[in-house]
Amino acid sequence: MKSFGTVVTLSHLNYVGSLFESLRSSGNNERMFVLVADANQDELPPDSEGLVYFGFDRIESQLPPLLRYYYDPFELSNSLKPYLIGELFAHFGATHVIYLDSDLLITGSFARVWEGFGSTSLLVSPHQFGPPALGNGLISEVNVADMGFLNGGFAAWRGGAAADRMLSWMRTRFVVQGFCDRQHGMFVDQKLLPLLLQYFPDDVRILRDPGINIAFWNAYERNVHQAADGRWRVGDSDVLFFHLSGYRLKCPGVPCTYLEPATNEGLLRQSPWMKEVLAQYHEVLQRHQSDNNGGAYKFDRYKGVKLTQEFRRLLFTKGDLDRRTFAFWRVWAREFLRVVKRRLLR
Repeated sequence: MKSFGTVVTLSHLNYVGSLFESLRSSGNNERMFVLVADANQDELPPDSEGLVYFGFDRIESQLPPLLRYYYDPFELSNSLKPYLIGELFAHFGATHVIYLDSDLLITGSFARVWEGFGSTSLLVSPHQFGPPALGNGLISEVNVADMGFLNGGFAAWRGGAAADRMLSWMRTRFVVQGFCDRQHGMFVDQKLLPLLLQYFPDDVRILRDPGINIAFWNAYERNVHQAADGRWRVGDSDVLFFHLSGYRLKCPGVPCTYLEPATNEGLLRQSPWMKEVLAQYHEVLQRHQSDNNGGAYKFDRYKGVKLTQEFRRLLFTKGDLDRRTFAFWRVWAREFLRVVKRRLLR
């Protein structure tokens, strides 16, 4: 059985509807499984035809007990990907699984991915196929290297012994090394994923399909156009999906709210097709009210302490937040000074 899967927190649950709609409208009829990282089964919406939800309590016994406290929602969602894939293989009868981030616009059939494994068990996608011009100004190789050269928003798995070995390694590493801490060289799973190519060279292949994972970071190299029948094409191939990281309903037409305005303007000039893609995605998001926040993260406090990044790391390293220790008050003082500084700079 072939299946799709994604991991979200309650705050992004509405994006599941957008992703599922675009999968179905593009002819992908496989079931999609959704792991909601900060909710238990009794807190989830009911399953619908082709869409299955399961909660954190299904996998909780396999995980470190403080995981949802020492990771923030972004870190948590990325760390649980191998647990989602493993559950689908072990308990839901899946033989093949494609993991997808929730912020994608699907525009084509995944048939060529399902049929493209060859002798490998895992297909992954790079951020870029070739180098941008030096001084491009819109995308920097340094930034891509800093975030990891493989993109974590897509992975195609074929079940079996090789997949089990890779997932076992990922499960032991992602839950303790998957911090978003670029100052210290980490960016969730994306800095760990390339190690799969080193550790399991016969089981992993980089999928160099120009119709997959089209995004602001590789728009410069993708010759995207809309055919007469309305289908999106890149060269001679159908586009399978666009990865619209950072797009928000509150900023219509802006490619990525994480980027500077000048960068967004440059992207639209460089890739004029992006304007229509964003308009299509905007309509899908609106139908599912995807910007409606599904609630604050429930694990943002531990023993009454508001969990900032530094307090999360302290909790991870010490296993507790003990107010009797110097380490606790050193972090508290740094956080206090940050708050004061922000207020003074307003």
